[in-house]
Amino acid sequence: MDIFLHYFNTAFPYKRVKSKELIYKRWLSNGLLVLGKRMQVLKNLKTDFILKMEALDYIKKYQTTYEGILREAKMRDNDRYVLETKDKTKAMWQSINRGIGKVSSNDLRSDLKIGNSIGTNPTEVAA
Repeated sequence: MDIFLHYFNTAFPYKRVKSKELIYKRWLSNGLLVLGKRMQVLKNLKTDFILKMEALDYIKKYQTTYEGILREAKMRDNDRYVLETKDKTKAMWQSINRGIGKVSSNDLRSDLKIGNSIGTNPTEVAA
């Protein structure tokens, strides 16, 4: 059995992977989704066609406005998150780490997707 496990671990090394779950973002409203889709359409127009300077200026203004609205929505959500918690210092550092993309050690799991089911127990994953 040890020889089999050795070759199995050699052929399929253990790799830590973040599972892509849909994360509910409170700051992302329906209006922001509509603005984002419109921004994608404008970017596609900009890359696919040769546009006049007026159209390019409009796209640039729209993009800066969209980025400002996104930034403001994220800031308001972070402020709301910090104000709702008891430990404000911890909440502030959590929002900072989320903003820079730093993952805490508790967020990493070993999952294996087999068909439609996801196995989280290491003994089930190995079997």
